[in-house]
Amino acid sequence: MSTIASTTINSDNPSARVCVTANVKDYWDSTNKRYKSGIVKTSITAISISGTVGGGEKVDIDVWPPNYDLTSDSKAHYSPAATGAVAGFSTFVQVTAINYGLPGPSARVEADGSITLACVDVSLPSGSDSGSSITVTVTYTTAFTNIDPYSALTGTTGTVTVQGGVASSVPWSVVGFDPATVAANGYYVVQLNTLTTTVRGGATFQAANPAVSASPIINLSYPLPVADNRVWTMTDTFTCVYAVNGGLIDGNATPVNDAAEAANLYNLLNVGLSNVSGGKAAATLAYTYATGSV
Repeated sequence: MSTIASTTINSDNPSARVCVTANVKDYWDSTNKRYKSGIVKTSITAISISGTVGGGEKVDIDVWPPNYDLTSDSKAHYSPAATGAVAGFSTFVQVTAINYGLPGPSARVEADGSITLACVDVSLPSGSDSGSSITVTVTYTTAFTNIDPYSALTGTTGTVTVQGGVASSVPWSVVGFDPATVAANGYYVVQLNTLTTTVRGGATFQAANPAVSASPIINLSYPLPVADNRVWTMTDTFTCVYAVNGGLIDGNATPVNDAAEAANLYNLLNVGLSNVSGGKAAATLAYTYATGSV
């Protein structure tokens, strides 16, 4: 366990932020000279206040990731009126996806190369009129689970097929996921395996994360040659890791807005055909997926 303390919070300095951080270099494989992928579990296990809380005053404490999104992340709020252990606080857990060295959208990469994983924001509601003078100490742990994006993933096989250039074509589809199938704090990982195509004329295969609040983990655009049942084995083992917090998946995925689909379905990967010309084009993407808890 580690601890970190705030600056003194008083009428001259009525708010402060205490952050749990990691370094980008922590997710660099120096032996193989490549970035790692996986999951960071940040557990804030205790928050305590020392000093003096003014008569009748309370302290506002928010525990959340730095890029909080109510559709993707958990948040906790406390208003203690005394020093010592914060009453009612229980362990706060934030799971952050790491994809090729870069964190998921709930975290923030700082200019010095550090990654801010979770924050404890403290403020005195009375501001400059406060009679309080306190220091807040945060106790936490971090743990990294490596999910190797450079070797075959062990899991379950799934497929998605798209088709263009013929009647009733479905040129776009999604790799979907229900967060209810994962523990409250866990992860979901998808690895692309093969692409089987039949093309008359021309077409381009595309696959990308929707990534509303982050850069795409994968963004493929691949011109397809004319062929029957051509199989492209993706030896680069394109891999996407998604964090789940309190049953909410991180912002590298988006809800599927389709009444015909399950209410809790999320889109992990857009898959489709573009620039279809000269007749039929069809593509079937095979992928492996796995879930886990942390």
